[in-house]
Parts: sequence; C-alpha cells; structure tokens
Amino acid sequence: MDIDLKNMHRRRINLVLWPGLILLAGCFSEVTPIKRPNSSTQRVAKVSTLDLIEYYRSEKYPMVIKSAASLLREEPENWEARLFQGLAYFNYGDIDSANQTFGQIPENIRQDMVDSCLELQNLNSATNLDKLRGVATKFFKDCLNDLKKPSQISEEIRITDEVVLKYGKLYDASISGEDDPDIRKLKEQKFLQTHSLTEDQLSEITAQYLELIAED
Repeated sequence: MDIDLKNMHRRRINLVLWPGLILLAGCFSEVTPIKRPNSSTQRVAKVSTLDLIEYYRSEKYPMVIKSAASLLREEPENWEARLFQGLAYFNYGDIDSANQTFGQIPENIRQDMVDSCLELQNLNSATNLDKLRGVATKFFKDCLNDLKKPSQISEEIRITDEVVLKYGKLYDASISGEDDPDIRKLKEQKFLQTHSLTEDQLSEITAQYLELIAED
C-alpha cells in the first residue's frame, strides 16, 4: 500500500496550526471594543430663556448670571437672556456689570423690549431708586415715567446686641457655603439691599457679631 507522505505532512501541519489560529482569533475578539450607539439620555440638557426667567423670579441670581453666560455663548443674540442677566447683576448691586450687560443690547432692540419697564418697576425701592433711574436714563428712557416714587425711608437702625445677633446670623446664612469671591460679593450686596443696611453698618454688625459669639 502506497502512502502519500506529502499529504500526511500537510495534514499534520494543519492539525498543529488550526488550534493556534483559533486561540489567536479569540484573543483578538476580546480586545476589540464594541461600538454602541450614543444614548439620547446622555445629552446635557440646555438652559432655556424660560429657565433664566424662572431663576430670576425665584431670586436665584447667581444661577441667572451663570446660566445666561452659558446660554449666550451659544446664542449671543439672545437679547432677553442679556436683559435678565443685567437685571440679576443690578439686584446684587453690581451696577457696572449691569450697565455693561445692558449696553451690549442694541438700542433699537432695547426700545422694543416691552417687558423691560415692568421689570424695572418691580425693582423699584427706596434704597435703589437713584441707581435704578441711572440705568433707565442710560438704557431704558421710555421707562422713566413709569417708575414709582420712593417710599418713605425708615429710621436708621440702632445697633444693639439683639440687632447684631439677628443680622449676624442672617448674613452668615446668606453667604454660607459660597467660596467664589465674586458670588460672595454679589450676595453681600443683595443682603444690604434686602435689609436696608449700609456697608459701614454691616461691617460694624459683623465685627460685633464675632465678638458676641466668641464670648459664648
């Protein structure tokens, strides 16, 4: 019986090589990344102008400022967002930033902003009327006649221990947990406006407050 040595040699090679090839194929399949479609739930929700207005109505002025900045990077001509960003700055007493923001709105656009006068009316108070009129004179002249007259200014507070403890605790709570110096400044300005205090009065109150709590 004749034996084909060449064919036997080929079969032997095949038997030796195939397990190795199968093993290598398995290794490559393990390291090959699996591509999956991006899920729509992974998208970051965009801030809308309605969100800004909701933050503003809730007096979340830092949120208004930061969210408006984010929105305006994508929509630089969103004039309503600029309006509410400027109003948020004004509420915190940062008049320079408010003026700069209002100034970025074209004059013809500002004249057509029907809600601007209503928002300025809502800002009117005895403590900021002069500044409010200054903003209106520069940017919203048609709103000047609509601003209400200032109410009677209350008597200057006497800084007693009770007053120091009251405002000291409120002030601490208003800036608690805020490390950003710019936001802290805005919150301090808002605190002064809300409680009709001057910067000198707040400085005296905070100094005495620290002494009082140190004694306890």
